[in-house]
Amino acid sequence: MKRLLLISYYFPPLGLGGTQRVAKFVKYLPLYGWQPTVVTVKTIAYWASDLSLMRDVAAAEIVRTESLDPQRLLARWRRNKGHVAGLRRDNSAAAFVYQNILSRIFTPDNKILWRPCALSAIAGLMRRSQFDAVMTTSPPHSVHLIGLKVAQKYKLPWLADFRDGWAGSHVVYEPNRRYYHRNLILQNKVVSSANAVVTCSPGIESSLCSRESQRSKFHLITNGFDEEDFPQMMEKRERRDDFTLCYCGTINKWANPAPFLKALKQALAIEPPLTQKLTVQFIGLDTLGSLAADVDRLGLSGVVQIMGHLPHDRAVAEMSRADALLLLAQARETDTFIPGKTFEYIGSG
Repeated sequence: MKRLLLISYYFPPLGLGGTQRVAKFVKYLPLYGWQPTVVTVKTIAYWASDLSLMRDVAAAEIVRTESLDPQRLLARWRRNKGHVAGLRRDNSAAAFVYQNILSRIFTPDNKILWRPCALSAIAGLMRRSQFDAVMTTSPPHSVHLIGLKVAQKYKLPWLADFRDGWAGSHVVYEPNRRYYHRNLILQNKVVSSANAVVTCSPGIESSLCSRESQRSKFHLITNGFDEEDFPQMMEKRERRDDFTLCYCGTINKWANPAPFLKALKQALAIEPPLTQKLTVQFIGLDTLGSLAADVDRLGLSGVVQIMGHLPHDRAVAEMSRADALLLLAQARETDTFIPGKTFEYIGSG
């Protein structure tokens, strides 16, 4: 079996959508003749954890390293103070520092401070093992700069996987055109140097591929769903009068339920009996921190259930039991992502 060095900053037991794609790569690559060794960061301050994803990566060798980036340093500080290593939605000062100050200092992102620790750990792996290829997956996009160095130093074929776009995308903070051009230069360097580039949507591929001569190195692997995550959940529900509508995913500025909640209030005013029949569930992290207040202000607490972040297996079970699923998505016309939850919605039946 060939050996793959997989470099990923976000990795289980961290939760949320970005880690699921990487976990499934690690789970299924051995079926195609590749045994991955994962290099990732030690515990960081993060929005959510999900121990259920550890089952997907249990068979892989995982090397966890230190880092000098803010999320790792914050996790170490909180551990030393006896606090749980996590981020709070109400910590607006920290969010301001992350987004408006550190993002101006480090290009493409402050996770570039993981680079020396990651490269040191990889050098140790290379002294005792042989690898047939290296793979990097982003965000954070700075991970590809680590992959570039490793591929050049150790003469390895390199695959760069993009879960989001880079220069000009919705996940990159670019206060002006100068920052955009900095990212564009790095993006083009990565794309031109990588042996293969994988994206999860056609739009992301178009945003990264600037020359027709590069087209042959691009490959599309959309996000998806794992059939093994949906065991025996597909039995028909008993016919009954009540109806459950479920939203499962992170609430953020690209998935803001405020317009839906206003419409729900109007619907209940027109058809008051719906109040006794309808349940609307919100499963996932509320990064805006306003959902509960909006529900109370609109008088919807009798209909709306806020369940918060759940482990992936429990979230899948809840969405499979619902009568219908709610998909929220709002973005700029230039945005190119497909919400990852779309595919698991399909998988739920």
